[in-house]
Amino acid sequence: MRKESQKDNIKTDNSKETLEAIFDSVRDGLVMLDKTGKITKISKSLVKMGGYPAEELVDKRLKFMTMFSPKSLGQILMNFVRTIADNEIMPYEVEGVTKDGKKLFAEISGSPLKVRGKIIGVVAILRDITERKKIEDELKEKNEMLEKFNKFAVGRELRIIELKNKIKELEKKLEKIE
Repeated sequence: MRKESQKDNIKTDNSKETLEAIFDSVRDGLVMLDKTGKITKISKSLVKMGGYPAEELVDKRLKFMTMFSPKSLGQILMNFVRTIADNEIMPYEVEGVTKDGKKLFAEISGSPLKVRGKIIGVVAILRDITERKKIEDELKEKNEMLEKFNKFAVGRELRIIELKNKIKELEKKLEKIE
């Protein structure tokens, strides 16, 4: 009997260690919040993503996260309330700044955190999409330039066709005069 309880303790410890390892090995940032919106745990990848040490975030209320733009913070708070009400939140984009002042775009999704069927908080996943947003913006800019060029080129072509038609008309008039 004694050996079994030691085994059970080892399994429990290993499970906790395994969960911790998983939590800290996920590439996306993970954050756990209690029902009041207080951050209880953040992953190492989230620390790396934003540059804010865990000590600056853990035990802080979500509403005081000044690294997010006011609009984004409003979205985050609204979605936190929806998640606490047992709604899974589909990914949405937010804007913020890293500890060293660089602009950061993230995609956030959240789910209620339940223990024995009771909601005890929220777990959110933050994916850094800064590079993707940069590429999207560059593509949008190039597309706008291409559209302007196309409009200019098509306009030019139409003008050339119009001029050719006028030349033909003039040539016909000339032929009648001769």
